[in-house]
Formats: sequence, C-alpha cells, structure tokens
Amino acid sequence: MSTRACLVALFVLVSRPVAAAPARRSAPPTRVSVATDLAPWALDGFSVIGAVEPAAWPRWRLGAELWSMRLPRFAVELAGANAGEGWRHDVTIAGTLYVDRFVGGWHVGGFVNAMRARIERGGASAPLHVLEVIGRVGYRWLPFGPRGLAIDPWLGLGPQVALGARPVLDGERYALAPVQLVATVHVGARF
Repeated sequence: MSTRACLVALFVLVSRPVAAAPARRSAPPTRVSVATDLAPWALDGFSVIGAVEPAAWPRWRLGAELWSMRLPRFAVELAGANAGEGWRHDVTIAGTLYVDRFVGGWHVGGFVNAMRARIERGGASAPLHVLEVIGRVGYRWLPFGPRGLAIDPWLGLGPQVALGARPVLDGERYALAPVQLVATVHVGARF
C-alpha cells in the first residue's frame, strides 16, 4: 500500500466520529398505585391503600392504608388467655404507614399500624388502642408490565402493644399476643 493510501486510511479512521458513550439510564418515572387488602373485605371490613415510588428514590415504595375488620377468632385466641373466653375484637379504624425496598419483584420493609378497636365479651364492650411495628417480605407481580394490575402477597411479623389499659370485661382482662403474624394479599393498579 502506498504512503498516500495509508495516510488517507489513517485520516478516515481518525476523523470518524467517536461513537457516543452509552446514555446513562434515566431514573424510572415516579409511580403511583392504588390497591386494597383482600383480608378486611372477607372479614366485615374495608381497605384502601395509596402508594408512591418516587423517581428520586428508585426501588423504594412509600404507602398508607386506611382499613377496618373483625379479627377472626383464631387470631384473637393467639393470646392463650383469650382461648375459649368468647372475646370479639373489631378493628373499627386503623391507619398504616408502609416503607418497602425492592430487589426485582421481591420487597422487604415494614410498617407502623395504629388501630382503634372495640372489644366485646358477654354483652359488654370497651375500646382498645393498639400499635404494631411489623417487618415484612413479599413479592409484587406485575403481569402486564410496569403499569396496570399489581398483585402483592406478603408476610409480616412484629410486636403489638396496647396503648393504655387493656379492657376488663365480665371479670377477665383482654390479652394481646406479644407478636403479630400477618399474611395477606394486596391487589390494585400501578400507574
């Protein structure tokens, strides 16, 4: 190859535009979701959940829930002192704040739950206020992609405490299990 041809080839190679560096991945957009917890609906209650996944905090979800329900007898009797005593525990209103961190579809996080309840036994009733701090793990399934239907089964465990005195009805004091186990499914839409 001649010197002139080599210089032309070198000029062409050097003067070619350098391929642009791959663009940085843009942060995912802020996502908002609305959902419901299926358990309260099956137990004479309701559930409304709102959550946000801020663009500034990728892989994090912050949420709030308003709910009510009648605890099933087995849940009331997890505190052994309540077994066979005829207690009824109705959560009249509860507020929950959630924080979750995602790794793929899996999430780990927790929530603080403040409940106002009505405890009944032997025809008498009394109020009860309870605070729970629960750690949880779950998996969010998005069957139609990042927007649309979201199905989120999860399992949680943590302490619960009465805020104030526990009711005494018909000569017996209502007991709370020191640790609460929660298993449920949230179903909703992600936008």
